[in-house]
Formats: sequence, structure tokens, C-alpha cells
Amino acid sequence: MMNKKVTQEAIRVCVRIRPETSKCKSERKSAITSTATTITIDKEYTFDAVLDENSTNDDLYEKIGRTIVTNCFDGKNACIFAHGLTGSGKTHSMLGAEGGNIKSRLNGVIPQIARSIFATIAEQEESARLCNNGNNVVEHRVTTSYVEVYLGKAYDLLHKSGKRKKLTIVEGGIPKEAVKNIFKQRLD
Repeated sequence: MMNKKVTQEAIRVCVRIRPETSKCKSERKSAITSTATTITIDKEYTFDAVLDENSTNDDLYEKIGRTIVTNCFDGKNACIFAHGLTGSGKTHSMLGAEGGNIKSRLNGVIPQIARSIFATIAEQEESARLCNNGNNVVEHRVTTSYVEVYLGKAYDLLHKSGKRKKLTIVEGGIPKEAVKNIFKQRLD
């Protein structure tokens, strides 16, 4: 009998409730309530985590970002999939205030994860140097891709041309890469 290695993969769903506009409040017919794992709008919906309308990007990082950083250093791949209507706060949550266009306010979950990854790398490399007479025996490789899916089409947002490039999505089966020819940026 063959010994099969079982791979366990986990998808976790975290919902962040956007603060309501006065127009939304006036048009809403049902009350919205939430707990740490549920949202109720006529019916109760359960998720791995729910962040209420008072949550910050720091709260979002604490809820999902830290685990992603830990998983990366355990040799796992990581992905954040932000989904929502136009104007629902995806860019604000992922990049920060003003869509990440104000460098002093890059407090979205992606910049926080990047800072944590590179701080951890620096700590590990310094620790390795101290333990090995100044020789660095730890090597890290960080690569990233940035994809937008809009109206059923995927776009590479890090393409070398500086413009978003349409990508081909592979459907069916379990391919090594579900998106063909995506640009993978090595980060040093």
C-alpha cells in the first residue's frame, strides 16, 4: 500500500462591514447586526471572522495578516482575495487611505504584511549572523503577483509595461498555475 501525503489547505473567509452612508441607512429595510463570526440581515450568515463598521485596517491586519506572514515563513503560499461592489472599500482595506496614493498613509493590509515579512527576514538574518560568526546561512526569496478580477476577466497589475495586462484563467482540474503568464515580481 502506498503512503500518501495528505495536504491540508484552508480557505478562511473574513468579512469587513463598511460604514454605511446616510443614503444606505435610509434605503435599508432590515437591521444589520454582527458578532465576531456572524452577520444578520434578515437571515444569519456565518464566517470565520467578521469585522464591524468601526474596524480599522490595523484590526484587519491583526485578524488575517499576521497569520499570512506566519504561513509564509512556514513555507506556504498566501493569497488575499478582496471581493465587493465598486466603492465598498476593497482598495482602502488592501492598500490604505486614498487607495495607497499617500505614502505616509500606506496602512492597508498589503503594506502591513510586506513590512512584517521584511522585518522578520531582517531579524532572522541578524540572528543567523550572530549564531554563525558573522556568516549569513539563512536565505529568503519573496515573490509577489497582483491580479485584478473584474467582470470575469483577470488582469496583471504588476506587468512590466506599467499597464494592466489581460490574463488567461485556466479552468478545470488542479493546474499548478490557475492564471497563465502572470508576472511574478521578486522582492529584495
